[in-house]
Amino acid sequence: MALKFGIIGHGFMGHEHEKMLMNFDGIEVVAECDIDPDQLKDVPEGVKSYEKAEDLINDPDVEVVLVVANNNQHKKLVIQAAEAGKDVICEKPVAMSIEDLDEMKEACDKAGIKFTVHHQRRFDPDFRTAKEVYDSGTLGKLYTIQSSLYGYNGNMHDWHVIPEEGGGMLYDWGVHLIDQMLWMIPDKVTTIGDRAFEYCFSLKTIALPDGLKTIRYRTFYGCSGLTGVTIPIDGGFSAYSGV
Repeated sequence: MALKFGIIGHGFMGHEHEKMLMNFDGIEVVAECDIDPDQLKDVPEGVKSYEKAEDLINDPDVEVVLVVANNNQHKKLVIQAAEAGKDVICEKPVAMSIEDLDEMKEACDKAGIKFTVHHQRRFDPDFRTAKEVYDSGTLGKLYTIQSSLYGYNGNMHDWHVIPEEGGGMLYDWGVHLIDQMLWMIPDKVTTIGDRAFEYCFSLKTIALPDGLKTIRYRTFYGCSGLTGVTIPIDGGFSAYSGV
């Protein structure tokens, strides 16, 4: 019997998830939702379409809700789906703050549903190769790991550039690189510092949970961003992520 998915958010990534899921045996996409009716015009035949998330969540045919809406909507949608008894997969970044994530996890635990985050970059072939080299010890004792990119197609776009909706480069893209580093290295993060770029124009400071220091990062002119994060880790490791 196929596991039945409902996708909330039928923009670029919603379409990507739709295509991927439809290529898996044992999975059926039964419903899709977007607040913009134009985004629903190409919903595949036989798949139900909704303009309200609650209608998709309450659809009895939907067993798993895949949240692909704007980042600032994740908390509300995950909690609604959990309270409806649906398992949930949420796009990254899972939440806009640790407090939001705590509430989401509490709701999912209370409902007894499965809840996970879509961190697919752990499976990128280039990263897998780097991790194999790291795990093998071929390079000896490593002290610094650097990873960088400039957003999708060279820059941020659409709602991703709006801090209140996307969170900025650190949340929207840097989360992938930080997740890769934390998964690659078994040690714990101890401190987080910053790297400044004098030709950038705005400085952001993000408070971190559990007494950690803050991440301070600067954003380039235009809609692309560069984030520098230095992460000293137990065992003498330092990981830098430039986004």
